[in-house]
Amino acid sequence: MRVLETAAGIYAKVSYKGRGRREAAGGQVGGANVPRRRSATSEFIQTERARGVALVILDHPPTRNALSPEMAAELYAELDRFEADPDDRALVLTGRDPSFCSGANVRRFDETIERLEREQSPGAEAQPLPWGGMDARLGRRAAEKAEAGFGSVSNVPLRVNEIQKPTIAAVNGHAIGVGLGLALSCDIRIASDRAEFAEAFTRMGLVPGDGSCWQLPRLIGLSNTYYMQYTGDRIGAADALRMGLVSKTAPHDDLLPAAMELAERLASGATYAMSLTKYLVQQSFGMGFEESLRLAQTAQELARRSADHKEAVRSFLEKRKPEFKGR
Repeated sequence: MRVLETAAGIYAKVSYKGRGRREAAGGQVGGANVPRRRSATSEFIQTERARGVALVILDHPPTRNALSPEMAAELYAELDRFEADPDDRALVLTGRDPSFCSGANVRRFDETIERLEREQSPGAEAQPLPWGGMDARLGRRAAEKAEAGFGSVSNVPLRVNEIQKPTIAAVNGHAIGVGLGLALSCDIRIASDRAEFAEAFTRMGLVPGDGSCWQLPRLIGLSNTYYMQYTGDRIGAADALRMGLVSKTAPHDDLLPAAMELAERLASGATYAMSLTKYLVQQSFGMGFEESLRLAQTAQELARRSADHKEAVRSFLEKRKPEFKGR
């Protein structure tokens, strides 16, 4: 049995045995056995830290790691800690096997339907076409944010997208609905050969409310986006790689070691420059070439003043490996 030392400790290469959630020894993540060292206040996620990498594991096997409001609250708090800690320089987001994230908790949908039916005005007529209803709804959005979908769960992908440090999704299994949105919000995606991706919203009579209408066309084009969103069909790892949904794939037992190896490599690099690069890429989506170039020139002035740039030049002249600090 081959053993790999990674940022999250010692991970033994073992196969998934279907261990229960409460087993003291831990559970499976991307084919690796991860010891459970959970804080008393964390019931839905687990975090391991070492070597500049934070490994965040979505950990609620009974719901296949569905993103509930409770899990979202823990995830928000953990992401805030990650971003504020200068010792945390890269993040890996994954799920407890066999799922990455199965989407929102469907059992809560019935409660929402009952609430909306109680609040619906008597005699209200449905619009013959949906876009007219959107115009009416947007006019009342400020007063009805909760109904419009601005709750804690739907905003988690936005929070992940806005993290000012490198992020990697290690997709170990099902990434469905908002679970796919979570993966898309990470900078880099690596998929297990067991991974499956689906935009399952229309199968529940809903729309993709996780930002994927913005993300997917930029990654896989309009035709593939409409195909995934209209049908809700599941896409395997090989097709995801072919379409550009993920950067690379790995055998399931090699997924987490591969993600950790990449994360450690990024964490040991010039993460100050990576953060500025992420800012430039995101801002440039809505810009012309000249405006993007001017923004990059401004960012370069910041980068030239950074300790990481000075260390890079100094180490080059001294013919040694640089020791970056992320500032």
